[in-house]
Amino acid sequence: MALILRALLAVFCRILMPLQTHVVSSRSLATILMGSMALGTSSLANVIWEDAESVTSSTELSLAFNNSKVAVRDGEGGLHLVWMDAHTLHYGHQKQPGTWTIQSLDSAGPGGVLKPTITLVGDETLLIGWSEKAGPNRQRVGFTTSDDLGVSWSTPSWVSSSGADARAVSLSASKGAAGDEPFAAISWYDSGTSTIEISTWTKTSGWTTPQNPVDPDGIAKDSAIASQGEALILAWEDNRTAQTHIRYAISHDSGATWGDDTLLGVSWAGALNSQGGDPSAAFGPDGEILIGYQHHQSVFIVQSNDRGSTFSNLHDMGDGLFMHLNIAPNGSAFAAWEEFRGDLHDDSIKRFGSAFSTNVFATHDGPFFVPGSDLEYGFAYPAGIIDDQWLDIFWIDLTDEIPVLWHRTATLVIPEPITGLLMILAIASIAFTRDGRKRRGTTDNKRRS
Repeated sequence: MALILRALLAVFCRILMPLQTHVVSSRSLATILMGSMALGTSSLANVIWEDAESVTSSTELSLAFNNSKVAVRDGEGGLHLVWMDAHTLHYGHQKQPGTWTIQSLDSAGPGGVLKPTITLVGDETLLIGWSEKAGPNRQRVGFTTSDDLGVSWSTPSWVSSSGADARAVSLSASKGAAGDEPFAAISWYDSGTSTIEISTWTKTSGWTTPQNPVDPDGIAKDSAIASQGEALILAWEDNRTAQTHIRYAISHDSGATWGDDTLLGVSWAGALNSQGGDPSAAFGPDGEILIGYQHHQSVFIVQSNDRGSTFSNLHDMGDGLFMHLNIAPNGSAFAAWEEFRGDLHDDSIKRFGSAFSTNVFATHDGPFFVPGSDLEYGFAYPAGIIDDQWLDIFWIDLTDEIPVLWHRTATLVIPEPITGLLMILAIASIAFTRDGRKRRGTTDNKRRS
């Protein structure tokens, strides 16, 4: 039986791998992408792309990048998106494809909103967080919630204290421990003290007193937070030495206490001894912790399989900056970043860098997984969210005089192993029939073309 399966897998790879290369380059039709085989298993994934749709256009559009999630889907499949337009908070809700309901939401104070991010706490409570200008060279973190999936919103209020200079918000949510209330976790860095602050929120208790897990000699900046059950991972860039490095801390009790301030502990050519910045973090379905980050216009992903005790080298993803990392409960994973070489401020050279995986990035397709993205320039602020059914990507097209915020959905179909095996058998049957035609000299060249 093992020999038969091995033969069938060989036939499967011989037939489908050229097909994968062909369909990835297709731009005009809804595209079906077949996930790659890994280590003799049948991890077959259908990714069916819908046409891209414009959400809005404006001269002053901006999406949060890398460590902040810009969108979330609720249990009914509704899509919720946040962005900034002229430093005003905007929220979009899509119940049906092609139709957006857009609201301009109030901020907590008179200052302009920066880098808004959104999460879903439990089944029905949306929570939006952002940083906001609160005076000369100072920012403060604000938030608002909705208990009816975006129909109405609470009066905006502050999370950070009035004296802190709170910037670069990252937001995550978790179901918590069994029987506990679901919670949200938020992090930001205080540029005045070079520390990271973390607070958690429940609908019943509100926000906890912020904590700082950074060592006294730390010089912390942009942070990323992710949660799963009672576990939290906080990653940040730190400049306590001559080079900027990635450091992290772990909580195993829903943020009540935090472990040591720890150096990431991995090295890449050109990014030695954990050098890097702008981290993004996510949990895999079996408690794996993944961190994406950047260094010298290259992006990387590393992984821990021991609850954050150690991290190992995983993938050098390619050129670019500002990685978004997101993982679905079934292990499907997606990363998005600005792919380019050259001047950071030249948006005309930027493309939608992306990678997709069905196995928590043990293997992946990329760096141009999104169909046609290798040919399109002027795409900035790329982002993506993924769950067991949908992949949603977002970007701002800066090629015209008025920028456009775009959205594109893909439906994910990842069969159970037995279904994947049946598909392999069917494909193998077709292949054997085709080989038989060749042997009998009956191949129809026009049909094959």
